Amino acid sequence: MAFAILGNPSPQFVDSSGSPYASGTLAVLDPADDTNKASYPTYDDAEAATNANSNPITLDARGSCDLWGLDGDDYKLVLKDAAGATVNTDDDINLSIKGQFYATTSAETSAGVTIVNSEYEPGNVLRYGTNTTPGTTDMTTAIQNAITVSQAVYIPKGTYLVDELVPVQDSLIYGDGQGFTVLQRKGTAPLLGSSSAVTGVSVRDLTLDANSDYTNSVIEFAAGSNDARLSDIEFINFDSGSASAGPVVEWESHASTANERIVLERLFFNGTVAPTTNYQSIIVYNPLKLTIKDNKFIKCGDIAVNSNPSYGTTQLGDIIVTGNYFEDVDATNIIVRLAGSQKIENVVISDNTFYEVSSTNNKFAILAGGHQTATSGGTFRNFSITGNVIRGINANASGVAIGDSSLGATEASGFVVSGNTMDGRTAAGAINTGVITQRGIQSFGCSNVAISGNTIRGYQSFGIGISTGSFVGVSGNVVAECVRNASAGANECGIYVTQATTTHVNINGNTVVDCGAANNHGGIGASSSASITDIICSGNSVDDTRGTPLMPYGIIFGASCVRVTLGVNSVLNAQTTDIAGSGKVTYTPTNVVTDRAYNANAAVNGTGIDVAAVTGTNVALLSDHDALVAVVQELADVAGTLIADLQAKDLIQ
Repeated sequence: MAFAILGNPSPQFVDSSGSPYASGTLAVLDPADDTNKASYPTYDDAEAATNANSNPITLDARGSCDLWGLDGDDYKLVLKDAAGATVNTDDDINLSIKGQFYATTSAETSAGVTIVNSEYEPGNVLRYGTNTTPGTTDMTTAIQNAITVSQAVYIPKGTYLVDELVPVQDSLIYGDGQGFTVLQRKGTAPLLGSSSAVTGVSVRDLTLDANSDYTNSVIEFAAGSNDARLSDIEFINFDSGSASAGPVVEWESHASTANERIVLERLFFNGTVAPTTNYQSIIVYNPLKLTIKDNKFIKCGDIAVNSNPSYGTTQLGDIIVTGNYFEDVDATNIIVRLAGSQKIENVVISDNTFYEVSSTNNKFAILAGGHQTATSGGTFRNFSITGNVIRGINANASGVAIGDSSLGATEASGFVVSGNTMDGRTAAGAINTGVITQRGIQSFGCSNVAISGNTIRGYQSFGIGISTGSFVGVSGNVVAECVRNASAGANECGIYVTQATTTHVNINGNTVVDCGAANNHGGIGASSSASITDIICSGNSVDDTRGTPLMPYGIIFGASCVRVTLGVNSVLNAQTTDIAGSGKVTYTPTNVVTDRAYNANAAVNGTGIDVAAVTGTNVALLSDHDALVAVVQELADVAGTLIADLQAKDLIQ
């Protein structure tokens, strides 16, 4: 094997003043008899024993030359200056790799570790133990010794059987890459973890084999283990699919300690059986400045961000979850929730991909702002959910939920859900059957919300649902093929406003296509049994292109709705009524302004605008241009107020 004779493949020779021996010479000799001995300009030349250097070698202007020899050989070097005077002679040079030995460090001496092979540098685990039978020889002590005495621990290619390894502060543990360096669990303890806080730990380029232990974490850090980074790690054999599993990676819960500045990137949770129980691949409690990015989750648990119920009202947040890929992950794939009265702010969930989410538990791909228990409290602010792709939803799984359905968050405000692509059909592109709880985007009790620019297809409860809350803008979305299943609940729509206390909702500029079936209201609407106030519905396009229309109603608002403004919508091909205030429902709103000329039935189906049962005050059917302009101006004023409020809260630009 070739090696650099002087340890440097291009050594430079200089005098005592630092001036190079330009044009000097270097003779390479056999120390046994002072005869010329071959040296080479490159590693490859030395390996092939071809293209040898001239002997002696003439040094260049830097006093340098390229100098390679053969492993195990001895060399004598004679240096002369440009005038031919001998400057230095080095005899019996042998820097063979096999002959290199590393001295014992002070840290090794202090720790009293045993060095079994000093040819390996400090921090290399093979310096402290021999992996005689990979996967069988217990290497726990050898690796722990390396961790104890070195800030950088190198685990070469191979399989190592280990029990729990405990990292030290400000340390790096790394291998030769996923699939090359494998740590295999020996017992039931985590492969890597600490019972007390340890900061500044980085782990990378490994495969961690849980060895079919389905109930214990693979990596588990105590609360307060801050400034940590896990990257380029593969996890295998951690779950059987049906067994009750613990978290694979966990930062623990504590009543008074946050987990701060943690980065989890390019991790691969490589499951083999689609799970039927709910567990976490990653769970981080009390997070502050957490980044989870570019990870892959296959047939495994979800990502959960949570809090300790006793943590008080301290602010948590600054969380980024981006670029992750999920396939066949049961339960909610990304969940950000609280278990107490804390505040969690500034959360970005973006550019994640979800494929064939085969949940059986009425879960969402993304749940942002949920409360874990029925205990009231908790504040959620400033969430951005953008650019995610959700495809192949089976059973009762849904898309994105924001806010808190019934568990009593004190505040959920400042949510942006934008630019997501969501398809609730099966992986084969079929409409799910027998489903009544499949939802595209659901807003629970949120205020100051912008739901815009999303493409939503094939969800069978509704495409977009607004449940309680206030100041919600729904604009520029495309909702298609939703509420198509006759088994779904009645009165639901592609865009649907429901539950009492919902107020100030602006539904503007959306396209709703081919939504609705028997017993379902179809396009855009609001519940007939909830007190819903101050709705603007304008500039929307609602159509049924299925030949024989199956959408019962284009736009419909129920009996308890108050102050609904309809303006400049286009509705085509409703089966019963294009725009209705009654139909099958007794409709007695106040302050309803509608425009027959622009909200006209443009096809032979349906009855156009149904106002037969409309009673109350300030009902106007506008047919002339001046009146229309006045209504549009009123609409613009209301919309402008909403937009200004959202801009003031930095929710939209």
